[in-house]
Amino acid sequence: MRVHCEVAKNLRTTNKLEKSYIEERKQFEGLKRTDRTRMATGKVYYALDDIDSYGVFLEWYEEDIKDFDRLYHQGLTVDRLAVHFNRTEDEIGILIMDRAIKGHLSVIQRQRKGKMVYN
Repeated sequence: MRVHCEVAKNLRTTNKLEKSYIEERKQFEGLKRTDRTRMATGKVYYALDDIDSYGVFLEWYEEDIKDFDRLYHQGLTVDRLAVHFNRTEDEIGILIMDRAIKGHLSVIQRQRKGKMVYN
């Protein structure tokens, strides 16, 4: 493996080895610094890692996701979506963020679909 050979030849320090490991691992993206000159230090905080202990569940069925996207684009509000899917508003809000970040939801498309449903 490339890294082990470099370490064996003393071409890389342990700190550089750790940095290259973190930078090449997708799940550690949050540890990257924007200036790329220093490693993050201290304990790592994982957002939403124990969210189910607070009564918020993030598991969804794929057929519900398709329905969710359609209803969101039709203009249903967070509280109406929560009632429709029998979920908390927190679960709906987190799903909206997830779907929007991944490019599946569009506010512009939602507004173009026409009438927004508020009540």
